Amino acid sequence: MVAHTDNSYPELLEALESYQTGYSDTNALQVIYNVARSEDHEEVVTRCMGIYTLHMGSVGNASLCQGGFLAIRNRYPDATVIQYLQRLDLFPEPCPTCNGTGSVQIEKNTVCETCKNTGRCTKCVGYGEYKFCTYCRQIWTYPQLKRLPYPVGDPQRYYKWCYNCYPREETTKRRYASKTQPTLLQVKKCTDCSGTGKCPQCRGMQGATTAFKKCPTCLGVSKGVRTTAARQGLIELCRDTTTIMRHTIGIEKAYEAAMSIEDAAERLSALKACLETYPASISREQVSLAIEEQKTAIDALKRQEEQNARELALAKEQEVQRQNEMLQSIRRTQSKRAALAELRQFLSDNPDTPSLVEARLLLAELEDAVAAEEQRSKRNRWILIGVGSLIVAAILASILNAVTFTRKVEVMIPITQKREVVQRKIPLKRNLPAQMTEPRAELEPKILSPVTIDTPQENIVACAECGALIDCPPDVHEEDVICGVCQKAFHVH
Repeated sequence: MVAHTDNSYPELLEALESYQTGYSDTNALQVIYNVARSEDHEEVVTRCMGIYTLHMGSVGNASLCQGGFLAIRNRYPDATVIQYLQRLDLFPEPCPTCNGTGSVQIEKNTVCETCKNTGRCTKCVGYGEYKFCTYCRQIWTYPQLKRLPYPVGDPQRYYKWCYNCYPREETTKRRYASKTQPTLLQVKKCTDCSGTGKCPQCRGMQGATTAFKKCPTCLGVSKGVRTTAARQGLIELCRDTTTIMRHTIGIEKAYEAAMSIEDAAERLSALKACLETYPASISREQVSLAIEEQKTAIDALKRQEEQNARELALAKEQEVQRQNEMLQSIRRTQSKRAALAELRQFLSDNPDTPSLVEARLLLAELEDAVAAEEQRSKRNRWILIGVGSLIVAAILASILNAVTFTRKVEVMIPITQKREVVQRKIPLKRNLPAQMTEPRAELEPKILSPVTIDTPQENIVACAECGALIDCPPDVHEEDVICGVCQKAFHVH
């Protein structure tokens, strides 16, 4: 990008420094002259041409100085060096005869060896075209066709047909006597004069040529050159060119070091420092382009990072919304135990969830609800146990009363005159409730067996004590039964 193709800038800088010691080092001047003739950077080439021109002017070589000045002006009319040389006013007023060119135009009369000063093409005789026979390969010019003998009755016939190939009685001994049909002539454009009809050598000037000779007024040097101005300009131009070469070489090294930096921001800062450190370099434009490219790349990277941040924020928001919906779904679960297990699994899978506070509050709420359910279940179990115990006690009491008080015992005692019949006093039958006086078989709780594969769905109930599934007949309702698994009593609603 910035580095020179053949790496001649250090050599040129060394030659400039060597030349400035006395402005007489011919070897260093030759190096500068070689660069001036190369196809290098325009700024470098024009400055080297300017140095060589001013050197010739400082030693009084007016012709070479003026030639160098004209060469720079013709090749690089907008260069800063030509403007600098014009400000130096190296030459006096231009010669009015040659207008400062040092030469005048003259015309010479010479004899053209091709057309003998006729100015016409010798092949087509000035017509720019001719006629050609494709059979005998003969070229016919218009003057030749006019000089041919006309046949009787058709004077224009030979303008269309080849004279050599035309069958005639008097041409029986010619080369193409056996040919019975004529050959039509074709019109061809003259290739020697390109259809112009002019002599290709003198271009129709009939022997006149143009030449240049040294101006007789100024003798080709436009009245000399100011050596003092050339010397002062040479010193300043060499000093400025040396500074430019130093800055150019320095910026090349700094550019390579900057481009080797991996961080984009640091690379951009290093490139900006190159411009600030080497303001006179001819490679500033390339470094500026590199800076623009780095800025574009950094801007694109920033836009990509912003886009990634927006996508990440959107994904995070969607994840938060999804987790909130999961928490709401857990909150709406009917079973508190299942909700608590699901919430604990949720916290295990998402320990860093944004809804951690809400999840912990819901966890505490569900733990309290489950604890309350356990407490209520335990209390109901003890109530059922107590009720069952009372029922069992009542059943046992009713059984004892039925056995004790429902049978009347009579004792037969022999009667004598001196003795009276003694009858044993039997307590009166108590007024017990109807259910207490029912038969024992009806007062005992039913024992329900576990469910089988054939048990209908509507007959299945769960034991309140052990949770086992029991086969409960449809007629059992609001009764106490005994579980066939744990042998404990519970109430069927």
